[in-house]
Amino acid sequence: MDETTNLGGEAAPEVAAAETEDFAAFEAKANAPETVTEVEAEPEGFDTGEDNQDSPDPAADDEADWDTIEYKGKQVKVPKGSALMQADYTRKTQELAEQRKAFEATLTQFQQASTAEKQIEAEYIGIQQALSAYDDIDWRTWIAQDPVAAQQARIDLDDLRAQAQTTANKYQQAQGQRLALTQQEIAKRNAEGLRVLAEKIPDWSGDKAKALVDYGSQTYGFSPQEIQAIDDPRVILALNDAYQFRQLQAKQQQRAKVDAVTAVKPVPVLRGNSGRVGPKPDTNDFKAFEKMAAKVMNAR
Repeated sequence: MDETTNLGGEAAPEVAAAETEDFAAFEAKANAPETVTEVEAEPEGFDTGEDNQDSPDPAADDEADWDTIEYKGKQVKVPKGSALMQADYTRKTQELAEQRKAFEATLTQFQQASTAEKQIEAEYIGIQQALSAYDDIDWRTWIAQDPVAAQQARIDLDDLRAQAQTTANKYQQAQGQRLALTQQEIAKRNAEGLRVLAEKIPDWSGDKAKALVDYGSQTYGFSPQEIQAIDDPRVILALNDAYQFRQLQAKQQQRAKVDAVTAVKPVPVLRGNSGRVGPKPDTNDFKAFEKMAAKVMNAR
């Protein structure tokens, strides 16, 4: 009985008494009415975070993840990086708008020059038709019959000839202006085409251009003039792809030939008088060769 209930020996009654007193105190506290006490001070070592300047601010993190841009006259927040994408999109849109504006301006100039050339051409044709009416006139007879009218006709004829010369000069100027605009547009298209080719073909150079011209002439029958007259870079890009594919095929075929020639061959062997198979003397298996030589010598 005592061994089971008093494991602590002489100190056991004191422990039991302390446990009884603690239980009585706990019971009294449990039966006491609840009261609310104010916390006079924070426990030592407790950090409220108010004075910690290094603590991360969630709001600051949120602000760091957003950019503010102007959209339709209002300031709006967008995810960080979107502003750069928007700026890049705006820049490209502006570039396209400027290119389109320049193209439309050039087209307008070309149309105006073409219209002026056609009008002057029509005027010149009308003057030539009027001049043709004087081709079959018998001036001597007319002067003899009506010198005043004949003289006036000669004056009119001279005026028409002067108009024809002036109109011809205007036509040449209008035609030259149209051709100049055409050449400028061709130069712009060629410059843009070269820019695209330099961007899309890493090894683009004069030698590469010549190689493509030769390839197009030899493979597809294009004349050098026809290839050089191409102003659409997409055609040259397609020609370059075909050229690279043919080069790759040629390299693969050449590699296959080299592999076939350098393939490892089996060691040549010969069959001796005894019916055994042994390596030829030109083999690198020297031990086998020595054995075969020894057998030959012993047989003698």
